[in-house]
Amino acid sequence: MGTDSVVQLAVGALGGAIFVAICLRSLPVAVLLYLAFGGITVIRLGAFQGDQVSQGVFPGHAMASVVIGVWLLKLLVDQRRSGDRFLTLPVNLPLLLILGVAAVSLLLGFVRFDRSVESEIKMTVSIGQIVLFAWGIGSYFVAANVVDDSRWLRLATGVLIAMAGLAWFALVAPFPLSQNWEPVSYGGMAAAPMCVAMAFYTRRHWAKVLLIFLSLSPLYYGISNGKASFYFFFATAVGTVLVMKLRRGLVIGVPVVLALYIVAVPLASQDALPGIVRELIDREVEQQSLGGRAGRVELARDALNIWAGYPLFGVGPANSYAYMTRYSVIGTPHNQYINVLLELGLVGLVCFLAFLVAGFVTGVRLYYWVRDPFHRAFVLGWLGLFVGMAAGGLAADVTLLSIRNGGLPGFALYYHQWILMGLAMSVVRLERQARTDTAPTPPQPALRPLWT
Repeated sequence: MGTDSVVQLAVGALGGAIFVAICLRSLPVAVLLYLAFGGITVIRLGAFQGDQVSQGVFPGHAMASVVIGVWLLKLLVDQRRSGDRFLTLPVNLPLLLILGVAAVSLLLGFVRFDRSVESEIKMTVSIGQIVLFAWGIGSYFVAANVVDDSRWLRLATGVLIAMAGLAWFALVAPFPLSQNWEPVSYGGMAAAPMCVAMAFYTRRHWAKVLLIFLSLSPLYYGISNGKASFYFFFATAVGTVLVMKLRRGLVIGVPVVLALYIVAVPLASQDALPGIVRELIDREVEQQSLGGRAGRVELARDALNIWAGYPLFGVGPANSYAYMTRYSVIGTPHNQYINVLLELGLVGLVCFLAFLVAGFVTGVRLYYWVRDPFHRAFVLGWLGLFVGMAAGGLAADVTLLSIRNGGLPGFALYYHQWILMGLAMSVVRLERQARTDTAPTPPQPALRPLWT
């Protein structure tokens, strides 16, 4: 072991001990620290070793394990009624079912498998895949159940705004930055819809301009680096925020913009797409993300052909790589939904889609239910992120990460969504408390089933 590795392990051990102490003292503080620093990859605590790849274990993985473990410990020793310490929400059951289905799929995947991929099927990797799922899902449960004051949401918003600023710095820095800065750009992605939502919340014009500017970093990064996932995410995430806020304006604005577009692009250039969009599409074709044997359509067809032999519970968690490598040209379908279908089967996909539907419906209803303007803005910012990640799943594994497709380092890129979903759902408790303090009347009858 080299000197650098020893130093990193020593720093990691010291930091871990401090973080455990913070968790025991205050879980809300720990959640904020996790949100702020979970994307650090310059410190490597270890590695996940396979036959062909090695993936680093980073502070975010340790922080997720610690906050989940301490929360579960406190939940066990807390003598209060479960309804006082655990928030019941529609997204909970589908998430727990996903973990259960993954466990069943793991067992079946080792009972019935294709002998031609036998050497690639490994129990430890499949267990690691379930742990990777549990890190994200557990982070949601912790964040949703430890926050009891709006100040934590305000601090979390400040963390996101700082992430957006750091993302811009990484893009325009006059000196080259190492690949360890890549998570910074993904932090800017998570922050973008929240910045736009908060731009509607603040009354200061300079703050509105700054927040809108900060939100643009993923769009700039995607275009400048040829990453379609970034500008596609930006369009869907920020578009969701704008649709929710500007519903009436869109009725007038969309036809006007469409008319101007027709005049400015197809009629003027004899091309239905603007030049920059055409260049982006050509770049995707050049990278074989569109068209060709390794294109998304062909990969999806290969994955579906494999899944047909294991329809209910799939080939097992983390086993998509083995089957895709054997029967396709690369080891991933490059599609969240098809990957879930292939690994966890139809049962797993139904649970995942149920989670997405429950999350979206709950987010929309919560947005209209809350009274506090800041709470509403926070929920809206998270809802944009949620929709953006659901849309991003059409091109990559971004919610239920694939451990064989860079899932461990990928956790440092996408963990924000789970914490922010928990913080957004905690608004249910905060609004209940505020309404009990000011007017002890029950919530609107039509909405009561959502929270009970």
